[in-house]
Amino acid sequence: MNLDDSTRANNILAYYYAKRCLSVSIDNQIEPFYFIYAYEALSRANALLGRHDLSKGQVEQANEFAHKVKDKKSKEMLIKDLQMIDFL
Repeated sequence: MNLDDSTRANNILAYYYAKRCLSVSIDNQIEPFYFIYAYEALSRANALLGRHDLSKGQVEQANEFAHKVKDKKSKEMLIKDLQMIDFL
């Protein structure tokens, strides 16, 4: 396995765990804060895999949940993290 294969394997694992995080969040109907970070992880994993349209869509989904976060400081942190995702 060369470096490119290792990197792709790690990116696929990141995608798997991000999907799992989102699934657990949905199944347990947890707080919006955690949904946002599940979508953020999924967006980052898709960006790494070159799935830029999916990545952007997941940031949009995360932003939809952001307005549900009541704590102002947490909301600001979440939005800032979402703005730092690199789609390129």
